[in-house]
Amino acid sequence: MFRLMSFPSFRMKTPWLACKGKLFASSQKTPSLVVISGGVLLASALHPTQRCVPDSDILKLRAVADKREAIEAYEKLKKEMRINSEFGKTADWDQLIFVVKAAIEAKRLREELIAAKQFEEDQLRQAVEADEALKAEAEKLFGERERVIRAQCQKEFHEQVRQETELARNRLNEISKELKTELEAQLNDQIDIQNKVMVKNMVSKFRDLRSQSEEMVNLVTNVLTTKQNDFKNQDRFVKENKELVELREQCMAVEAALKIDKNTAPNWNEQTCQISELAECTRKVFNEGSDALGEAVLHSIPSLAIKRGVLTEIGLRTRFEQVEKVAHKLAMLKEEGPHPGTAYVASYIRSALIVGNKLCTRDLTSDFVPEDLDNADLLFRASACVKNNDFVNAVKFMERLRGAPTKAVAGWLSEAHNFLKVKHAINILKNYCTLKINRCCYNSPTLVIDGKATNESWFK
Repeated sequence: MFRLMSFPSFRMKTPWLACKGKLFASSQKTPSLVVISGGVLLASALHPTQRCVPDSDILKLRAVADKREAIEAYEKLKKEMRINSEFGKTADWDQLIFVVKAAIEAKRLREELIAAKQFEEDQLRQAVEADEALKAEAEKLFGERERVIRAQCQKEFHEQVRQETELARNRLNEISKELKTELEAQLNDQIDIQNKVMVKNMVSKFRDLRSQSEEMVNLVTNVLTTKQNDFKNQDRFVKENKELVELREQCMAVEAALKIDKNTAPNWNEQTCQISELAECTRKVFNEGSDALGEAVLHSIPSLAIKRGVLTEIGLRTRFEQVEKVAHKLAMLKEEGPHPGTAYVASYIRSALIVGNKLCTRDLTSDFVPEDLDNADLLFRASACVKNNDFVNAVKFMERLRGAPTKAVAGWLSEAHNFLKVKHAINILKNYCTLKINRCCYNSPTLVIDGKATNESWFK
């Protein structure tokens, strides 16, 4: 068909077919379009007014074509083209040969188109394989390039991150410095305000403390002034009333001497304490009846004690031990008057038995009725009191003795009475002198007697 269309005479004689060449050429890949194109050519060739094939070609067709084969080919083509006319019976021979030639050419073209299609499919398959290989190669190249680009991008990213981090760190440092400066300024302002408030409070406290200190200083000054005046008054009183001070000191000395154990003394007679100087000092201080209490205390001291002295506590205890032995031997003689010798012997034996049976261990602290106690019980209780330096109760028990023992203990009772009177008088004089000194020096209305505070109204 392309060959026919390539001839100039063919193109000139068949203008419509030449115009449709583009359509026929564009329909090479579709067999149905080829058949349609062949039919179009056949219809154009059958047109009574135009001839489509040159004379040289017709002569060649006549030499090689056979009438029978041409008719069979025509019939076959007729069936394929569904031609209803009876052209083969009436048409001229030349046209029939042309149609057969066209049909053969169309068949050849179909086979070429099929082969071209197969070739194109092979080429397409090869192209697809080449494309896949190229794609794999491209993927390989792209993978390497991607790794390079990724590494480069990662490096650039890290560098950018580092730069951004450095910038952020610098910015953060700047912001920190600004915040630090601002906070320092605020803190300085707060500190200034607090310092002002603190200074104000401290000044107020210092003023209060100063006022309190001044009050305390004034109070202490007044107290010290008062004490100084008291000391001055005391010195003045001591100078003016030296005799009272000497009397109090002598009273204290005699009181201490009554408790001293004179081990160098051979017997109780020499364990005495002289009070003549104390009596002389008392007369000197309270002369001419100037003080009623002093005169009364002075008259309460026995004259025998002033002349001879008084026994100390140790002397009284030593003499009591001797007197107690004699009184125990005479304890059974409860009645006064002369007694037979057998009574003395019986009393002596009884005293020996009592001592041997250790009856002195009886309970001496239990309650008792004095009238129910016999001489032995009284002596035991008096002995216990003497051991505890309780001479007052010892004298009470000894005074309750009856009969012959009273004569044996009479001397000890006299010495004990003198001792108690002198001790009592010394205690009163000492406290009275202290009272007078306190009243003059400290204006104290309190008197201390035997360790107990007593109001001065006791003397009124």
